[in-house]
Amino acid sequence: MTMIHKAKTIFFIATVIAVGTAFPFAGRAIEYGGIGGRPAYPRPDNPRTQDIFVYTLEPGSSQSDGIIVINNTAEPKTVMLYSADSTPSTDGGFACKQYLESMQKTSEDKRGVGSWITFLLVPEENTLIDGQASEGTDSDADGLMDVSELELGTDPKDADTDGDGSPDKTEIDQGDDPLQPVVLTLEKESNVIVPFNIAVSPSVDIGEQNGCILVQERPEASDENAEGISIATRTGLRVSVTVPGDIIRQLEIASLTITPQKDGSAILHPSVRNVGTASIDAEVKVITRSLFGAMVAEHGGQYPILRDATSEWNFELAPQFWGGWYTSHLTAAYDRDPSLEPGERGVDHVVLSGPTVKYFLLPSLYALVIYAAVLLALAGLTVLLVIHHKRKLWIKSTWQSYVVKHGDTVAHLAESHHVSWRLIVRVNKLNPPYTLPAGQTIKLPPPAKTNIDGKRPKDPSIQKK
Repeated sequence: MTMIHKAKTIFFIATVIAVGTAFPFAGRAIEYGGIGGRPAYPRPDNPRTQDIFVYTLEPGSSQSDGIIVINNTAEPKTVMLYSADSTPSTDGGFACKQYLESMQKTSEDKRGVGSWITFLLVPEENTLIDGQASEGTDSDADGLMDVSELELGTDPKDADTDGDGSPDKTEIDQGDDPLQPVVLTLEKESNVIVPFNIAVSPSVDIGEQNGCILVQERPEASDENAEGISIATRTGLRVSVTVPGDIIRQLEIASLTITPQKDGSAILHPSVRNVGTASIDAEVKVITRSLFGAMVAEHGGQYPILRDATSEWNFELAPQFWGGWYTSHLTAAYDRDPSLEPGERGVDHVVLSGPTVKYFLLPSLYALVIYAAVLLALAGLTVLLVIHHKRKLWIKSTWQSYVVKHGDTVAHLAESHHVSWRLIVRVNKLNPPYTLPAGQTIKLPPPAKTNIDGKRPKDPSIQKK
């Protein structure tokens, strides 16, 4: 194994984690940059076990398993393999606690699932030493007697069982784990199965517990910059352990908030709380509708919501061309069957209905131009309708019946009554060539002055220039 020295270096670590989505990629390793891993022995009855480790174990019991560590790159890679406790991410999802190389352990002492995992690094032939070793034998000269090493799980014939560059005895004296991190050198496009044992604490609570197994490329000294900072990327596989008992699977809708943006888009922020004792795969949906009820968009998907966690998501509603009033509604669907493991489906299906939020989105610039044009057209139409209505009222209140005489023409009558000939034709519904036979009765404005001030009423449709 390639040795790794305990450099006083700070690492910024990005993590890619397999938490077990609703549509796992069968047989595909969880990896980043060509380095990754997957469960070595997935169960055929649960597709989720192709991506995460799923166990149902009693307090104090244990189970053996293995992880396939993979190097899909075109060059040899030295990687570190270690376990860690889980921790809620900033959005309430699943995350793994950080690993600080300067301490050779997780940034917080492992107390949960991370502390239950032991990688089985001792070759089988070395276990024969158990019957041969005496109390004073130290085959690898690391300061630990062979009998003690067999009890600890370290290799009596290897002073540095995990290959991290620090002897087993030194790590134990410093409070570090002599079995982690495991340091492996993998040839290009190769993989190796690393066996491990998970032993559940006798005092563990009923319900689901979560931890991680992580694969991280070992940073080379040349990767470190002048300020002693290097960047590493790790991939993590979720380890889910369910302790049988009175399991409760229950979710609550926490909230739905909408934040409209200046460009006409909106950020939809739903949150769902797990108040049970096991993680739940929930189908979360936010459905957005227009003011008239037409569906505009549907956001969401199937997400694992961990025990005692509130998961939050940010969905972006694209800018809406017309803008206006919209409503968004949150639902969360899940199965309450307490016997389910992650990845399994039951029949006790329930759908939670959350709040409906109404909000206004700004229209696009082109929509504003269209709106302005429509408003101007409506204003003009309103003016025309008002003028038309006034003219009808004026005609109805002032025009009188007139019997056509010989020689009367439309033009002559229009001139003598100071009114448009077209108006006479329209009011009396005359047809071309607009001849007036004697004796025909038509409507005309009165020729006499009828106003109090002595002026004849004017056609309200005629504008004074």
